[in-house]
Amino acid sequence: MRQVTGAALGGAAACGASQVAAAVVEDEEEEEGGARRESRGTGWRLVARQLAEAALGGAAACRTSQVAAVAAEEEEEEEGGARRESRGAGWRSAARRPAEEPRRAGRARRKKEGRGSKAEAEERGEWPNLPFLPPIRSALVPSLPTMSPAARRGNPSRSASAIVADTATGYHLLKVDGYSLTKATPTGSSLTSTQFTVGGHRWRIKYYPNGDSADSADYISVYLLLDEKASLDLKVEAKYLISFADQVKTQPSMKYRTVRTFHREGSWTWGYGKFIKREDFEKSDHLRDDSFTIRCDILVVHKIHTKETAEILPVETFVSVPPSDMNQQFGDLLETEKGADVVFEVGGQTFAAHRCVLAARSPVFRAELYGLMKEGDTAGVVRIEEMEAQVFKVLLRFLYTDSLPEMKEEEDVMCQHLLVAADRYNLERLKLICEEKLCKYISVGTVSNILALADQHHCDGLKKACFNFLGSPANLSAVVAGEGFKHLSKICPSLMEELVVVLALPGSS
Repeated sequence: MRQVTGAALGGAAACGASQVAAAVVEDEEEEEGGARRESRGTGWRLVARQLAEAALGGAAACRTSQVAAVAAEEEEEEEGGARRESRGAGWRSAARRPAEEPRRAGRARRKKEGRGSKAEAEERGEWPNLPFLPPIRSALVPSLPTMSPAARRGNPSRSASAIVADTATGYHLLKVDGYSLTKATPTGSSLTSTQFTVGGHRWRIKYYPNGDSADSADYISVYLLLDEKASLDLKVEAKYLISFADQVKTQPSMKYRTVRTFHREGSWTWGYGKFIKREDFEKSDHLRDDSFTIRCDILVVHKIHTKETAEILPVETFVSVPPSDMNQQFGDLLETEKGADVVFEVGGQTFAAHRCVLAARSPVFRAELYGLMKEGDTAGVVRIEEMEAQVFKVLLRFLYTDSLPEMKEEEDVMCQHLLVAADRYNLERLKLICEEKLCKYISVGTVSNILALADQHHCDGLKKACFNFLGSPANLSAVVAGEGFKHLSKICPSLMEELVVVLALPGSS
């Protein structure tokens, strides 16, 4: 066994010596030219491969020797402890000496040459990387678990819960026939309804015709009674609402009612000591044919608890609906004149349009373009009289987009002309838009013209706004002193009569 071990160590020492020799060869190659270095590198790789095979053979021999050593050691164990110890010490000493001798020689040689240790040589870039080491196969490297994109982005986890109050609701109707006879009941004495159940509990309504105490003797008192006094430890939380049955049109909301506790330590009854004054009640419509009906709504709170719920995401999280751009599309259709089949001539200017669009928007245009009032010459041109070109252009824009462009200057003048055009073509929405805008322009200088316009085109809202302005004595005095009011009184005498009547009404000034 010692011989086999020595052979293995010798092989390892030879491998170490070959590595040192290879390093010296590489240092020498660095001083040579490129072509020479390449050829020597090839020779060095052949030598290194042979040395590697020898080292692997030595390693195999070493493994064989280890097996033999184990067998020899088992035999030694049978011969006694002292003998095994001495032999083990001798074997380790003998095995250590051959292994240390090459190492000492190598260190002494490197020290003499000034090369230092392997770590120092690597720092200087002089220690060669052995090319015969086998590469690590990627299949042998375990793959790490991958994270989802959402986890890498750090999206928060989602959960939801709800605090839920379990409730039960119901109501009871108590009809009192012969109210006049119940008035004989003394103050503090009650008449009780039959027992009824709401929310799993038994209840009654207590009716006091002359109040439940001297303080409420002039009133009718009504109370809700929890009729479970035998259960001394019972506590019931509930909301209630007592009213006349004819007052209830829909199920009343108990949202803002106060929660009351019915129990022995507090009170078994809750209600109204002064429900209604008896004198007022007897004059009211609640009492009919000497009878009336009381309604008592009850909401019993059972249990308040927390539960996990599924998160409900709003619909817009998944689907986003853009606003309609139909008006923009129709506006582009007007601007491009694509598919236009009719031409209007207004104030020396021409405007191309689409018959179907105008007919759909205005009954007057529909009659003019398709009906008995069909206008236009052989060239398909329709002439519009008594209208300015700029007004007709804005009118067309409204017909296509249902909106008016921004008018920065003379908006009041344009709105007056558009109001006339809207009335002409039966565009009620455009007419109301113009009325609304003109209401902002009513002043001492404009009220006469605006009032005449409102009267001629039947704009009731605009006319009322003008009358409201003239309802001020200061405004009326200033308007009457002007020429516009005198002209208005000549052309619209009936309007003056209407104004006088309005101003004569109470609260007009």
